[in-house]
Amino acid sequence: MADFRFCFTGRSERWLRSNRPVTATNIEFLGFVPDDAYWQQLYESRVIVDLTTRDACLVCGAYEALAVGRPMVLSDSQANRELFEDTACFAKIQPRSISDAVTCASALFTKVSATSAATKVKYLERWSVLANYFQQDVESLRINTVTPS
Repeated sequence: MADFRFCFTGRSERWLRSNRPVTATNIEFLGFVPDDAYWQQLYESRVIVDLTTRDACLVCGAYEALAVGRPMVLSDSQANRELFEDTACFAKIQPRSISDAVTCASALFTKVSATSAATKVKYLERWSVLANYFQQDVESLRINTVTPS
């Protein structure tokens, strides 16, 4: 992965204290950066990686990747596969799997960049439908709930 440059944002101090020192010259820990610098970093990225060990967690980095039209590497979960199927490569939390997924996502760069506007519309439509279902379910619960007198 020497031909990639990796930039990590957010808190890294605890991870760095509990893991071996990072000596690779293509890794940079940025810490927290101002919003404008963060979004600029996303726009300059070829691939956005956002991994979690939580099974049913949809990470913000996935939506940020959609916003800037970049392919992503996400944790291999059913929810991620169902929602981000065309724009992501999926990884187990294992070095080789992550490496393979970064290579896979990098190969998607041109396709994802070219189709990002249509992809955003597709996801907005899907979320709108899901939001309507949720609203109907909440309304149904409200109507069917008996309130004490």
